[in-house]
Formats: sequence, structure tokens, C-alpha cells
Amino acid sequence: QTAIEIRNELEILKEEQANPRQREEVTTVPVVKSSRMSLMTMAAALMVMMGVIFWFWNRAEQTEKQRQLAVTEKQEAETQRDLAVSAQQEAEKQKDAAQKSAVIEKEARKTETHKRLLAERNWIFSCLTADPGVEDQPSLSPNNEYFVYSSRSGSRTDTGIHLLRVGGTRSIELPEDMTADEFDPRFSPDGKFIAFRSGDRLNEGALFIMEATGEGRRRLGVNGHSPDWSPDGTRIVYSTGSYIDPAGRPEQASIRILALNSGEDKELYAGDSVDPKWSPDGQWIAFWSIGKVEKDGSYTMTGRRDIGIVKADGTDFHLITDDIEFDWSPCWSSDGSKLLFCSDRGGPMGIWEFDFDSNSGRTTSPPRALPTPTDFAGRLDVSRLDSSMVFVNGYGKTIMNRTKIDLNTFQVTGISEIIVEEGLILNTLSFSPDDTIATLSGGPLRRTNLYTIHPDGSGMRRLTNDRFRNINPIFTPSGNRLIFVSNRSGSYDIWEIGIDGGGLKQLTEGWNTFLPPIKRPGTGDYLIGHTDREQWYVLPPDAERANLETLKPMPKVDEENQDWMLPGICTSDGSHLVGTVFQSRKSPTAPSTPIGVGIYDFVTKTYKVLFTSSIQIGFTDSLNLTHDDSHVLISSRSDIRIMNLETGDLISILKIQQSSGLQSGSITTDGYLYYCSSRDERNIWLSEIDDVPMQTTDN
Repeated sequence: QTAIEIRNELEILKEEQANPRQREEVTTVPVVKSSRMSLMTMAAALMVMMGVIFWFWNRAEQTEKQRQLAVTEKQEAETQRDLAVSAQQEAEKQKDAAQKSAVIEKEARKTETHKRLLAERNWIFSCLTADPGVEDQPSLSPNNEYFVYSSRSGSRTDTGIHLLRVGGTRSIELPEDMTADEFDPRFSPDGKFIAFRSGDRLNEGALFIMEATGEGRRRLGVNGHSPDWSPDGTRIVYSTGSYIDPAGRPEQASIRILALNSGEDKELYAGDSVDPKWSPDGQWIAFWSIGKVEKDGSYTMTGRRDIGIVKADGTDFHLITDDIEFDWSPCWSSDGSKLLFCSDRGGPMGIWEFDFDSNSGRTTSPPRALPTPTDFAGRLDVSRLDSSMVFVNGYGKTIMNRTKIDLNTFQVTGISEIIVEEGLILNTLSFSPDDTIATLSGGPLRRTNLYTIHPDGSGMRRLTNDRFRNINPIFTPSGNRLIFVSNRSGSYDIWEIGIDGGGLKQLTEGWNTFLPPIKRPGTGDYLIGHTDREQWYVLPPDAERANLETLKPMPKVDEENQDWMLPGICTSDGSHLVGTVFQSRKSPTAPSTPIGVGIYDFVTKTYKVLFTSSIQIGFTDSLNLTHDDSHVLISSRSDIRIMNLETGDLISILKIQQSSGLQSGSITTDGYLYYCSSRDERNIWLSEIDDVPMQTTDN
């Protein structure tokens, strides 16, 4: 169009040059036409522009709609995905629930099958010993043909080790030439040797090894108890402490491992542990304990009896049982797939088992009870060959007695009479200052309550009734309150209670002690010994939840040798404290060695020591003074003696057979000697399983 307009303009110029007049006429016409053409051009351009704008607007609108549609589709997709995830999670929950239900159902079927198997098994029980007295600590030979055990028999006055064929009647005493007590026998894995202990049960002694015939005896040179062999027979694990009664552990112990070839002796676990048993694969060592290690590494003496295990390299200690039940004497099954132990969790003391996974060191089943023909089963040993096991069917039963004595000569003048018969496990007998009432503690193994009783055995009254161990009660000088030890706060601490059972008060917190304090007449102070620290302390009369760290210890008997005194009893005027003097231990888990009776003068702050080595076992029992404060009674396992506090002379008052045991002697103003003795008759039983062929179908 522009080219046509230029051509028209050229033609008009040519005509104007040829005819000027016509130019004037003509020039007005193209101007009008040109303006009209410009408007048209502008209109066309505007229309084009509007079209472009409309196109872009339309395109933008379509794009926005597409974007909104995409967002909507994305939201719907996310909603669908969330629904799918929820559906998947719900499906997984249902799957997990189904799997758990299947596991529970499987375990129920397994339990039911186990019950059927137990019901259809022939459990054969045989009493292997029938001699009067105590047969204890059995160990089966690897081929199940023989067993060894500790016993006191014949004319011997000490405990010896006997070998007897299973089913036989005539035993052989193995180390006949040894005159000390021999006990804790244990066959080696190949059956060629026997490890055992010789010496005092709670003090000096050593581990030995002898051939199974009793020949070739060798002293190992460590003061240990309850030895057990590693599966390859090159090492022995043992405990540094022992006990006569599992309900009355005197002090904590640890376990150590001795290499037989090199003689290397190292501590495996420092927390309380006795009766160690090595697993068949050599990875784990089981034991039982009266305490546990807390998360911060501190040790707490709980007083409960629990089964613990630790790896043979000393790592991964943990408790298998951690409850109020009385669990002790652990053993492994022949293949290590089960951990067996003795417990009263079903009522009577019986045999229980867990399934055990050696890789994780954890049990994989609830505890199951195994049948026993007796109302007590302890000191368990399981065969290395099959499921056979041997156990002991009894324990010492305490009896409270009294007999008339001459208060001037302290000689017995009457016949002993029983005040409290066996049946209630008793320990510690203490009289009120006026001798009108006595207190004692007793009850089942896992729980012990406080009682008061009249001197003639009548009017017994229980002051506590709970699931804790309340032990070692003594009267305050006023005679209307008792001081005792209890684990009701989680660890053993000292408490006080009225003789009517009211006014319970906690005196200490976190002490972990079995020993009650003495309340000093006149001042009302509490005098408390702590065996772990080998110190004694004075608490003010208003003490409540006293912390050990805030107290200053009293001076020791000998600051150079670190000999110390454990408080026993105050004189009636509170001027002197009488107690037991001990040598300082070489290590925290070494046994305490008593060396005499000490007398502390509160005025001069000095000690007087009456040294004696004639009494060892039972020397840590509470001491009792005569009413004129001139003599102190000392109980041992075989006799009760009285010591003159001026001269140190000892007079034997009462002597009985050593196997019976004596404790808690007290003399009253009416001329009676009160004491507790034990009646002990134990035999060894064999449990065997003869499976009946059967077919079981679990649907």
C-alpha cells in the first residue's frame, strides 16, 4: 500500500509541473485522502493491537486456568498419595498386629506344648544320700556316674569332701589327711580333676585342685570360694566371699578369674557376686547377687536376691531377674540354651528355668517352674551331659532356746528348753532393758518382718507386714522403740519404729549397711558402724535421713595399722562403748578379720583392746553385756562364751555340735541364758527326665 501511495505522489508532481493551476486544485484532494488513509491505518493498527492484546489476554487466561488445573490435579494426587500412605500404614499395623497375635498364639501353643510335655514326661527323682546331718554342695561328674559333695560324717569334727557313685551307698572321703573344712567341690569338664576350698568358710582359706581320686593335690594360692571351670579347663572363676545361709549374707563379695597355667589372677566383676557358673560356650558367667550397679556406675545393695550374668571378659553385666523374689544358685543347661536357678517365686523354694540366647545375653522366655519332690530345692548343679540335675532338699532351721545359769559363775544349771520352734526363720534376739520383752526378725526367705515376744515364748506379735527385709532389730535404752535395718527405701538403711508398730522413721539414706546402730544412754546419740568404710560414726538424736558424706568418722583403734572397731553395745550409763575390733582389709572385697573386743571411753576418747583369736565365725554378731557391765557375751558357731572386760578372760558357757550353730546369746536378770540354735538335716536328690515318645500337632 505504501508503494502505491508513493507512485501516486510522483504522478501528481508531474502533473503540477505541467499545469500549475491544476496543481492548486489537485493538491487539496490528496491531503484529504492521505488523512483518511492514515486514520484507516491507525484503526487497522489499533485493531491489530487489540487483537494481539486480546490474544495475549486469552492466552494468559488459558495459562492461568491450566495452572490452576495443574495445582488442583497436584493436590488431588497428593491427597491420593496420603490416602495410599495411610492405607499402607494401616495395612502394616494390621500386619504387625497379625504377626504379634501369631507370636502370642505361637507362644501360647508352645507353652501348652511344654505343659503337655512336662505332664507326659517321666520325672524320676532319687534321694542319693541318707546319712544324718548335712550333705551339701553336690557336683555331678561329666558322665553322670559320680558326684562329689561336702559333708560332716563319722568321727570328724570338720567338713570333708565325699565321692559317691550315683545310686551307690558307700562314699569315699577324698582328702583324708586334711584337717580343715573342705567344701565347694566342682568337677573339671573332663572329669579328671576336682577344684575345692579348704579352710574357714568365712575367713582364711585357699582353693585347691586334686585328681578325681583325691591324689595329686595342689594349692592354688588364692583365698576363694565356689570355684567353677572354664569349658576348656584352663581357667577357674571363683568368688571372694561365701555364706552359710543364703538368707544371711555377711558381706559383699566379687568374682575373679584365675589362669591355671600362668597364675594370673584378675577381678572380673567388682559388684556383689557369689556362686559363679561358666556357660558351656565360655561366653558368659552367671552368679547371684544382693545388689546391682546403677546407670551412673554406683553400686546399690538392695538386699534382694537376683540372678546376674557378665561376659567372661568382664563386660555387659546385667541382671536376669530384678524383682522381690528370692533367686539364687544359678546353673546352665548342658547346651547353654537354658539358665536354671532356685527361687521361691512359686511359693516353696524350687527350680526354675529361662530360655537363653547367648548372642544377646538375654532370656527369651518367661521363667518356668520345674517339678521337684521336696518343699525346698537349693544348691543346684546341672549335668554337662543331659538334663539331669542334683540339688539339696533342706536348709538350717533356727530355734529359740533358753537355759538356767548361775549368774555368779556363769555355769549352766538347768536343761535347755525350746521357746520358739522351727518353722519361722529367726535371726537376732534382743531384749528390752528391763528384760520383759524380746525382739527378733524372721519370716520367709524373701521377706522378713519384726516381732516382739515374751521371754517364755508367748505373746508373739508381728510389727511389720510387708514385702521387704526388716532385720537385726534392737531396743533403744527407753525400751519403747526398736532400731532395725530395712531395704524398704531401695537399699539397706537404718530405721526406727515403736514397739506398737507405729512411728516409723528413717534415720539414714544411702548407707547400704546391714548393721543397726546403738543408741547411747544419756545423750540419745546413734552409734553406727560401716563395714565397707571400716569406720564408725555418731548421729545426733534428731537424725533423719542422714547422709554418710556429711558425717565425720570417729577415730580408729590403730591409725597406723588402720585397725577399727565395730560398735556392739553401750554400758548402761553410756560412758563406754564395747565392740568388735577388726584388722584393716587388704581390698574392699576381702573378708573382715576380727582380732578382739574393744572398749571405747567417751571421756578420754581412748580404746582398750582385749585381743583374742579363739573365736572367728559369728564374731560379727551383736554383743550383749551382763547387767553389771562387767562381762560381754560372744556367740560363735559352736559355743557361747563370756569375756571379763577387765582381764579379757574367756569362760565357755554353752557348747554344742558345730553343725548346729549358735547365735545371739543374752543373759537376763532372772538367770536365763537365751540363744538361737539351728537344726539342720539335708540330703542330696537327683532329678532325671525320661521322655515318653509322643506326637504333638499344633494347629
